[in-house]
Amino acid sequence: MNHNTIFYVLAFIFAVSIILCILKKVAKLIIFILLIFFVYTSVKGLMAGKTPIDIFNSTKSDAIYTKDLFNYSGKVKQAVQNSINAIDNRSITVLKQENKNLHKYLNEVVNLSYEDEMRAIHHKYCGYLKGIVSSSDMAVNTGNFTENTATSIQQANDRLGEYLKTLKGF
Repeated sequence: MNHNTIFYVLAFIFAVSIILCILKKVAKLIIFILLIFFVYTSVKGLMAGKTPIDIFNSTKSDAIYTKDLFNYSGKVKQAVQNSINAIDNRSITVLKQENKNLHKYLNEVVNLSYEDEMRAIHHKYCGYLKGIVSSSDMAVNTGNFTENTATSIQQANDRLGEYLKTLKGF
């Protein structure tokens, strides 16, 4: 082995050890934050007169709610992206389907169960989602208007063409 190879191996080992050290510190920080959150939630629950089982169930319910919101955020993001693509491609049928999906997601999110601690987040998220659905409804209505207008223009064009053919016969 030459000196360059040894240098690269040592540099690689040094880089890996630094990355592992950083990952350990990040993991410790995350554990510390979770521990503080757990202590805060426990103290707040005990001060409210809840039993430890109630606190555990509340925390579990909040975790499930948060996971569901995360999943719906991904679905909504995909539906919005598909809607944008449908607008770019002038595909009213895809736009209508994504609009239906957004309405379905809104109804499902509104009916999710959550604890009192998540009420503000729930209302803000639902308001945000209602804004997205409203914008999607507006895009569908505009698309319907445009589609109807294009159809009317085509029909008028066809009639004018027939009249033109009739006039040429004279």
